[in-house]
Amino acid sequence: MFDSIGWLELFTVGVVALLVYGKSLPRVAREAGKVLGDLKRGLRNLEDDLKHQVDLSIEEEQRSKSPPVALVPAPPFPELEASPSPGVPAAAPEVPTVQNPADIQPPPSITPPPTV
Repeated sequence: MFDSIGWLELFTVGVVALLVYGKSLPRVAREAGKVLGDLKRGLRNLEDDLKHQVDLSIEEEQRSKSPPVALVPAPPFPELEASPSPGVPAAAPEVPTVQNPADIQPPPSITPPPTV
């Protein structure tokens, strides 16, 4: 910021300010500092508000692009409807039992081991 301003220029501005403002120079400098601080805070708040608004608009745009979620009713559960009392599931279906292990057939994808 002060790359082009040298020490001689700053000294000259200080002497002129001292001549113009005299004894009230510290008060003027303090007030100028307060004004600059308030300006910086205001600009920072403005920047934060703008970023927040941009983020909200991006989220809203993404929400509008996503497909809506369809609520599908759950299929009825017949085992619950056949229940003797509400909230208690009915008995599980019976599993067939095999009396003779030789009657068990392997699935078609599995071949039995060769007999020797």
